Amino acid sequence: MIISPEIENMFAKQINANTVSLPSGHLSPLSHPDQTAQFISKAAIN
Repeated sequence: MIISPEIENMFAKQINANTVSLPSGHLSPLSHPDQTAQFISKAAIN
């Protein structure tokens, strides 16, 4: 099942989730490792 980014964003807003959007495909941790690590680190601290 594929969920569109718009639907994912809608669900994230409903649960007040912190999100980040990167200009990437499905493997953003590989194509944007620094941004991914920053996001995870920030979430772990909070």
